[in-house]
Amino acid sequence: MPVPWWRQRRRAESALADAQSVFDARLAYGERLQQDRVAALEGEIARLGAELAGKDDLVRSVVAEVRHTAATRLPELAMATAHPHVVVPGLRDEQLAGSEIDVSLGQVLDQVRQLVVDERVRGDDAAKAVMRGVMGKLQALHYRQQTFLQGMQERYDHPDVAEDLVRLDELNELNLRLVQGLAVMCGRWPGLARGDSPVQGIVKSAAGRVVGYQRIATPSYHVRGRLGVVARAVEPLAMVLAELLDNALSHSPSNIDIEVEVKHGASGCTFFITDWGLGMEADELARANGLAAGDLALLFTELEGEPPGIGLPVAGAIARQYGLRTVLERAPYSNGLRAAVLVPESLLIMVKEDSVAPNTVSPNVPSPRVPILGDEEPLPVHVSAYTPATGPGGLPQRRGMRARAAAGAAGGVPDAPGAPDPSPAENQSRWAAVQSGTAAGRAAPDQPDHPSEEGQP
Repeated sequence: MPVPWWRQRRRAESALADAQSVFDARLAYGERLQQDRVAALEGEIARLGAELAGKDDLVRSVVAEVRHTAATRLPELAMATAHPHVVVPGLRDEQLAGSEIDVSLGQVLDQVRQLVVDERVRGDDAAKAVMRGVMGKLQALHYRQQTFLQGMQERYDHPDVAEDLVRLDELNELNLRLVQGLAVMCGRWPGLARGDSPVQGIVKSAAGRVVGYQRIATPSYHVRGRLGVVARAVEPLAMVLAELLDNALSHSPSNIDIEVEVKHGASGCTFFITDWGLGMEADELARANGLAAGDLALLFTELEGEPPGIGLPVAGAIARQYGLRTVLERAPYSNGLRAAVLVPESLLIMVKEDSVAPNTVSPNVPSPRVPILGDEEPLPVHVSAYTPATGPGGLPQRRGMRARAAAGAAGGVPDAPGAPDPSPAENQSRWAAVQSGTAAGRAAPDQPDHPSEEGQP
């Protein structure tokens, strides 16, 4: 039986409605899926945008940090290598602390610090090498000049000339102390070899090297027997005492004497130098002790002052090299300072009886020099058993020709055998003849040395 046409129509319409329903459902699903994808993409875009913005902020912060390091931290770091009290700034952005950029910049700063320190040391070594050479030559010249002046003091009898020569000798001694101190600071040895010497002679030698030695009170010695110092430490110890005496004299009132005391204890011999100056604050005293003991080593190019003060650095360099111990402290009965130099027992020795000077010391009388050994520059040698006496005013008193002849007969430099002692009048006549002859020679017209050749073409 055939299906009526209206039923077929209803089936077709029902199928079409089902297909339309399926199509609509799929279309709705597609739209939702598209919306979800769009939302996801928009979220990803937002996330990437936020991340990019964060990266941009990090880059800007890193660039600012690098600029801060280059403009501020590196200069302060270079300054801190020479002045430890300078504080190097930290990071500009503290949020970078512990980050990779913080670690990297820290490594850069460490390398720059090491490079600056190495370069300063190399420059200082080069400066010291130059100064060693120059100071060695100057030291040799001053020793020659000293020997020459001492010879002149023995030759000329006129009191005014003798006094001027003594003043020149004192100035030469001051220059020599400065040159010697600079040479030691630059790594050179003191440049003067001396024999085993009594402590009295060392104090006297040190006192003769400073300005205002007249203000040094008579030293007091509390030593056992004929105490002396071994040869290798004599000149270094005299240099240290001279620097401390000069420091004490420079910072004390001109109407008060400097006290010097020497005591021999169980652990060694100690030289005390007490002044009545203004003293130092606690931080200054700590720094001075570091310099004097050699614990605070300074580069030669880091000396402070105008002109640079080298007294304590010289004392520290010598103390560190020769095993001396130098301490500065407040004076017990004033605001001044008391410097103590301990010479260990290993550097002490008992000297012969004839080499011990009297207990009363005249500081203005220089101790005799002995040959200089082992120096690159051949320094002059002046050995004399003759010791000038002291006259009024603390100045060495000259000796006439007869006195020198007597000294030569006693073991000093002998005069020519049979030569009569010239009187002052004879010396004046001889020098007048020399001067008149020199003046006549200079005033004479120039003449050819070989007249026979004058007429030759």
